[in-house]
This record gives sequence, structure tokens and C-alpha cells, in this order.
Amino acid sequence: RKRAVSAMATQSAKRANEGITGLFLVAGLASRFGGKLKALAAVGPNDESLLQMAVEQAKQCGVTDLCMVVSAATREPLEAVLGRRYLDLPVTYVEQVTPEWRSKPLGTVHAVLAGKDVITQPFVVLNGDTIYGIEAVQLVCNHLRTHADKSSACLPAYALRHCLPANNNKVNRAVVLTQSPPTDGADAGALPAPLQSIEEQYNICLADVGSGQRFSGTEFTSLNVFGFRPCHFALMQTKLTQFLARLDGDLRDTPDRKTREYILADVVNAFQPEGDFVTYVLGPVTGAPLEITHPDDVKIVQEALKQAAAATE
Repeated sequence: RKRAVSAMATQSAKRANEGITGLFLVAGLASRFGGKLKALAAVGPNDESLLQMAVEQAKQCGVTDLCMVVSAATREPLEAVLGRRYLDLPVTYVEQVTPEWRSKPLGTVHAVLAGKDVITQPFVVLNGDTIYGIEAVQLVCNHLRTHADKSSACLPAYALRHCLPANNNKVNRAVVLTQSPPTDGADAGALPAPLQSIEEQYNICLADVGSGQRFSGTEFTSLNVFGFRPCHFALMQTKLTQFLARLDGDLRDTPDRKTREYILADVVNAFQPEGDFVTYVLGPVTGAPLEITHPDDVKIVQEALKQAAAATE
């Protein structure tokens, strides 16, 4: 019995000291951004890129190493900026390879799986072209490090109205629905709460929010930042294999074979019914993320960062 207690204590200590990998998705060249790498757009006060500022925030939140999911087109410029060690964090590069018969990548699940052979600890998935804010990344890191359910996933939720461009540009957003509140007496929609589903909404803008519009603006939304664990890779691989079988099956002779993607929202929706993994919705995050979709977003992000810096002086 003493040996069993000692083993449990040792395992608990290991978990407390467990690192967290920051998995950044930076494989794509954006068509709406002139075919350039948005992650390296200079937006900071000293011309820091979105990615550099996002990595700095991730380090502040406890990320201990970096894994960059790159493509043949993005590896060289990213390595030139980050090298093999950045801000004293080890950097690993893995490549997302798009099949020749595809006109676009297979999606974010395929991108994350590019890291399955090198990631051995909990990890937070982040888009390289978005500054999510310390609050959001800290919520994810805290959950991965301290939550009792060591097979759980998580995502931070933002209010939809905070996550649409002020210039009315159209973007895609994932609307998050939660299960019943986890504790007696909690308000409906209280967080944290187990995820019910994520529903991707395409081409929405600020004009779609408000009285009489498609959305109220108070809906929870996910912005492709997730907390995962190595135990999730097997189900991700299974679901991606099923998706590829569909592309070669009933979708073989359709345009979807070359363009349809399997995204993280799809696989997370399968976590609980098929893998018995609970995904917790965290937050809500009070701030707004900073991201670039279109070229004119660069000035908006630069101005927002200037205002944030001035507010702390």
C-alpha cells in the first residue's frame, strides 16, 4: 500500500511539472492576404510579427516548447525568424504535406497530426496569424496543467460580437454550444461547462449581429485555439482516415474531393460520443483577439496594439 501511495505521489508530481507544447499552425499562404504568410506580418511597436508576439504571450502562460506546423513554402521564412530556439524555447518544425491531387490543404486536423510523432505532453493549438491574448491562452494552459480529468480537452470561448472585424470584412466563426451547467444553481450558459457542439458559420460579419440579425452577438465562439493531449491523436487519426475514405468514395467525382477540409471543430464534436473525451468550454474571455484576414487588417491590429501599450503606461 505504501508503494502504491508513493507511486501516486510521484505521478502527481510529474503532472505538476509537466510541460506544455505550443503547436502553431503556420503552413498556409493566405489568398485573401495576397498569397503571403500572415503570421510574419509586422504589427508590433518594433516591427514584431503576429507570430513573434503570440509566442511571447504563450511563454508567459507557461508554454515550455514550440512546434511549428509548416509547409514547404513557409518553412524557410519561419526558420529565418525563429531558428531552433526562440525566446529560450526549443523550436521543432513539422511539415503538413498536401497531396498532389488536392487544390488546398486537408484541414486543421491533418495539420495537428503532423506533430503527433514529436509531441509527448499536453499542447495548446494556436493559429500563427492571431494574437489570442494572455487571458485565453492562460485558461487553456491552466486546464491542461491542473484539471483532474487528464483525458479532457478544452477551448476558450469569446463573445461573438468581440470577434468580428470592425471594418465589416467577412470571416468564418465557430459558434459553441454548451451542455447544462455543471453545478446546481449555476446560470444557464455558465462557464466552464462541457461542450455540446461546435457549429462552423461561414462568411459572417459585424452587420450580421444585432436585433433581427442572424446572431445576437452574445453567442460563444471558438477561434481555433484548443487544449489537447497526446491521448487524443489516435481518435484524430481515425476520424481523418474516415474523412479521406469519403473523399475517395462518394465524394470522388465531386469538386469537394479537392477542396473540402476536415477541421478541428469536426473532430472535437466527435470526442465525447466516440472517444469518451470531455471537452470543457472555458471563460468567457473578456478581451478580443487580434488577427489578420485581409491586408487592411494590418493597420487595425497595429492601432489596437498601440492603444493597449498606451493603456499600460
